Amino acid sequence: RVEALKAEIALRLEERSLMAQAIPAPVLKEYEAIRRARKGTGIARMHRQGQVFRCEGCNVVLPTHVAQKVVQGQLTRCPSCGRLLWKGEG
Repeated sequence: RVEALKAEIALRLEERSLMAQAIPAPVLKEYEAIRRARKGTGIARMHRQGQVFRCEGCNVVLPTHVAQKVVQGQLTRCPSCGRLLWKGEG
C-alpha cells in the first residue's frame, strides 16, 4: 500500500511539473509564493451565491469589481486571503 501511494505521488508530481511548464513564469512565481504562505493552497475558486460572489479559500464576499475581473479572466487575488481566484463551474 505504501509503495502504491509513493508511485501515485510521483505520478502526480510529474503531472504537476508538466502543467507548470504551460504557466507564464511570473504567474507561477506568484502562485508558488502564495501557496507557501497559505499552507499549500495558492488558488481558490470563486463561487456565486445568489447575487454575491465568495472566495472559497476564506469565504469572504468579494467586491463586485473583483468578481468582474475574475469573470473576465484577469489574474486576480482575493482582497482578504490573497489567493489567486479562478471562476469555477456554476
